[in-house]
Amino acid sequence: GHVGIPRRDMGMLGVSDYRVTTARDDEGHWVALGQMAFGQFPPTRQAPPLPGREVYLSRLEAALEQTRERGASRALVVGWRGVGRSALLARLAHGRPHVAIRFSVLGRSLPGHGLSRLVRLALGLHDAAGPERVRAILSARPGLDTPVMRALLLDEPTQEPVTARGLATEVVAVLEGVAGGEPLLVTLDDAHHLDALSRQVLERLAEVAGPRPWLLVASALSGAPKPLLFEGAARVELRPLTPEVAAGVLADWGVPAPKRPAMVEAAAGNPLTLRLMAESTDTASTQTGALLQRELLIQRLYRQSQRDAEDAWLSACFGVDGPDVL
Repeated sequence: GHVGIPRRDMGMLGVSDYRVTTARDDEGHWVALGQMAFGQFPPTRQAPPLPGREVYLSRLEAALEQTRERGASRALVVGWRGVGRSALLARLAHGRPHVAIRFSVLGRSLPGHGLSRLVRLALGLHDAAGPERVRAILSARPGLDTPVMRALLLDEPTQEPVTARGLATEVVAVLEGVAGGEPLLVTLDDAHHLDALSRQVLERLAEVAGPRPWLLVASALSGAPKPLLFEGAARVELRPLTPEVAAGVLADWGVPAPKRPAMVEAAAGNPLTLRLMAESTDTASTQTGALLQRELLIQRLYRQSQRDAEDAWLSACFGVDGPDVL
């Protein structure tokens, strides 16, 4: 099922209506699937603004529209931390049929972990769903209860040869159940955290999807170790906000005019740093750029309760939903 819930302000994301997927856990309780959403979501309100990112958004929207004629294609969004990669993907997905997932640092060393999470999401399965629940979902979907799929989701041994292309074919079959023949957007946030096996499979996804009108968009941190997912695809490199746009953002957040010039200079056009500075009561820092951002993030954690701070750290590590602290 799908549910829209109000969420606290998320800085440059501008998200005021957060949609998540829910499913029943093994005990029959409804649970949210965290920072992941899929399905057809008609917009319940006007799309959130994305100051200074209109050109990038238009490029990706055009790429999605072109899939109707050209078939499945890929794109890669790169940028430094806090520059707005996640915000751009969220805005692109607004009101469109989509599958959206954010990968986590702890999954990088587990072969197939990222791919398994993506498939579970598209099947409506919680990350922690037990084997019986997984088997029940697979048996209810004709053609999906295969040895390869059970090996991926249940770690069952299989005598069948498993190739990257074969796995990609299985994933396409799962995503078809979400797309229903319509254009589909798949966003793969923080793809620099992907394990090698998942990356190899996802690289072949567009090729296997063929004429289907799907756009696969990965995001990665600038300077992340290569190889990156979709490195050879159309590239969107997010630049810092211009001083004029940054000042306008601070004005929209109610920052007094005398404070804006110094904040714009210190943030160096980074939206996350601007938001953290607007929230901070400490104006004594002499840091700028990335060092200032790190300092402000630490301050934000210290302002939280111990439980919220720990939950935020765990959510960042495991890629699941948590308090809007980081």
